[in-house]
Amino acid sequence: MIPKSKDTHIRVLSWNLRFQGFGKRIDAITSAIGIVHADVLTFQEVPEKHSKDFFARLEKIGYCHCHYAWKGTRFDSGKWIRHGVLIAAKYRLEVMGKWIDQAKFPDLFAHVKIFTPNFPEGIEFVTAHIPNGSGYGWIKVEHFRILSQALIESPDSPRVLTGDFNEPQAFLSSGQIVSFRSKIKDNGGVNISGIYSKNTPEGIPQQKAEWGRSVRDVLSHHAHGMKHVYEQIHGMQPTPVTHLVGGTGERCFDHGFTSHHCKVIDSGYHHEWRRSGFSDHSALWFEIRPQPPPPMILWDEK
Repeated sequence: MIPKSKDTHIRVLSWNLRFQGFGKRIDAITSAIGIVHADVLTFQEVPEKHSKDFFARLEKIGYCHCHYAWKGTRFDSGKWIRHGVLIAAKYRLEVMGKWIDQAKFPDLFAHVKIFTPNFPEGIEFVTAHIPNGSGYGWIKVEHFRILSQALIESPDSPRVLTGDFNEPQAFLSSGQIVSFRSKIKDNGGVNISGIYSKNTPEGIPQQKAEWGRSVRDVLSHHAHGMKHVYEQIHGMQPTPVTHLVGGTGERCFDHGFTSHHCKVIDSGYHHEWRRSGFSDHSALWFEIRPQPPPPMILWDEK
């Protein structure tokens, strides 16, 4: 069992709850959440059908401040999306994120500022559920681009990003992040050539290389400066399996990142929750505390 977080730390739990069959698993899910004593929860695939019941359960275990991003956005078919992302906290929060309105599915992004004892001026939390590429095609790329731009343009202030990103295809031992629509060759190289046309703007084919670039602009820290919470403690080799595509394909889709205002104390995944059938994703947990950031630019001329 993970101990309760210290007053100087913030414990975060991020989890894709899988909206299909959620009502049958809500007791087990709520019980698991209560055990870990997180300060902030960031969830994906919270079903609108069970949202009021779920929020009431969360309030009973201390999460009195919630932002649920579901808007009932309609697909091109006319059907409406049945789930959204949620951020819940034990502390006061303010809703942010005007940039989210650009997204095809704004229900899949949430952005808040949470005021905790150790971050009295607030720490921002962004959570995302990026649509899968097999079903939504280039819409996935567009969502990555919107998120990447929001992160890059954000001020230098405390920030956490979590979510189910449906990427990457693999983390290579070389350190490369390989997206889908790329092919890992036998010699270790990666083929990124070719074009892609599913759900592209105005039906105009796009370069597959742009798919990978959009993914790396979020999952690699070089674009926005936020580092992977699991990688900082454990590295990515071997890569943790957080989801099985089709029940067999091993993937790591569930990630968390922190700005340099945060020191990651520890991190890990609750794989046992996935194996027990609470969801088809492992839950990510991590603990952070504030740390003074260095100056924005440092030069060393010798």
